[in-house]
Amino acid sequence: MFNLDLGKKSSAVILGIGLTMVHLSAWAVGPTPPPDGPPAALLTGVSVSGAQSVDEESDAQYTCVATYSDGSVDSVDAVWSTDSEVVTMSSNGLMTVGSIDVDCSVIVTAVYGGKAASISVNLNDVAPALSGLTITGPVSLDEGTTAAYSCSANWSDGTTSDVIPVWSVDSSYASISDDGFLSASDVPSDQSVIISASYGGVTASNSVTVTYVAPTLSGISISGPISLDEGTTAGFSCSASWSDGVVAEVVAVWSEDSPYASISGDGVLSASDVTSDQSVTVVAAYGGMTDTQTVTIHYVAPTLSSITISGPVSLDEESTAAYSCTANWSDGTTTAVSPVWSESSPYASISSDGVLSASDVDCDQTFEVTALYGGLTDVYPVSINYIAPVTTEINIVGISEMDENSTNGFVCVVTYSDGSVEEVQPEWSVDASFAIIDEGGSLFAGNISEDAIVTVTASYDGCNASRSVSVRAVGTQIVYPLIGYEGETLWARLWDETAQQWTELGVMADPDELVIEGLESGRWYWVSIRMYNESNQTWDSVQGNWLWM
Repeated sequence: MFNLDLGKKSSAVILGIGLTMVHLSAWAVGPTPPPDGPPAALLTGVSVSGAQSVDEESDAQYTCVATYSDGSVDSVDAVWSTDSEVVTMSSNGLMTVGSIDVDCSVIVTAVYGGKAASISVNLNDVAPALSGLTITGPVSLDEGTTAAYSCSANWSDGTTSDVIPVWSVDSSYASISDDGFLSASDVPSDQSVIISASYGGVTASNSVTVTYVAPTLSGISISGPISLDEGTTAGFSCSASWSDGVVAEVVAVWSEDSPYASISGDGVLSASDVTSDQSVTVVAAYGGMTDTQTVTIHYVAPTLSSITISGPVSLDEESTAAYSCTANWSDGTTTAVSPVWSESSPYASISSDGVLSASDVDCDQTFEVTALYGGLTDVYPVSINYIAPVTTEINIVGISEMDENSTNGFVCVVTYSDGSVEEVQPEWSVDASFAIIDEGGSLFAGNISEDAIVTVTASYDGCNASRSVSVRAVGTQIVYPLIGYEGETLWARLWDETAQQWTELGVMADPDELVIEGLESGRWYWVSIRMYNESNQTWDSVQGNWLWM
């Protein structure tokens, strides 16, 4: 293919050449070919491919391939058939083999386009395989008895047959013989055991319950002390004897016959105070049977068991608090006593009658108050609370007059409730637009046209203080502070808003202020400050402010 940009005359010439070439080519080939093209290829034969040996109860896929006169081949959908009733053929060539008793063969035939082809297939008789085992026998038996179990094999052809397996059991409460007799021993409660049968590499298991058979009660007996002190407790237990010779502790129903004692449901006898020895009968009842035991409650003279301090757990510095001591006796009674008092802190002292005095402290102090009585002690933790002084007033210290365009420092002094005085850092503010004060108390008064008053206010801990400062107008000069640029090089320019023009103020090395002269009143001026950046060799803007004269 050529893409040429030719005029109409040139195109006509090319067209004429093309017609001449076609004409010459037709004469060179010979007779004119048929108008419908070459004839279609003809089917010359078919063939069948697939497995030549197939097991019973299985499937096999077969394929029919057609061969044509032009040498091409293709898989085709043939009509399938066989010469046996034990197999079936689907429309897509899938052969399904049924059950057979002996090996045999079948002919599989495919017909397509009037052509047929066959293949001989051997069918194999397959012996049935063991698919599972089934154990037959009771699901439970009483302890001390036996039960018979049998086993049948399940085969892949659906048949079953009795077999003699290898028997086993997983529990110490039972054993099983080679012929399937399960023997159960005595059990404390119902027990689940697993019996297993193994045959031909296959194992089956059944769960069997060995049922506990309860023995009968033959008698009960109480065990426990024959005496206890008043105000104490003692534990009693009950044992039951059974028809099988077993003796075991049981939960009995307990009772007693004395106004000086009580017994709980779990056999704990509690003795109350008595004025002399008392006898009580303890009774246990279980399963329709009873047993009794006589117990003596001994009178015991009360003894001191402990002492207890009472009083506040904390007190403020420079205050007092009273403490008392109680004696606790073995009979449950209490009495107020006068112990020997002591404490463990250099910031406190305690009197013989238990009055604790706290001195001044710098922070909370924790110590112990101790009481000694009858050879026993009690220790009581106490805290002395530090009471922080509160702010009573604040005052501003500093000048009362200053010039415009100057800076002066102020400080704030706090007086506390304890009389102490301290310099603090308040929150500063001013009430004039021409003045500013920083967080450190430095007041800068800007340019003014006439004398003015600025009020400096300090706020701290909820208190406020104010101080009036007279600012004197000293002319048309402005002193512009430059703080924080030590060691830097700055470039300053001034914009006159009225004249609409810039004035170069020059380059300054290591400046701390900029003095601007000859400014006119009633005008706005913009001060632009740039700092030289050596790494980039550029002038970077660092400040810009409007000034009113």
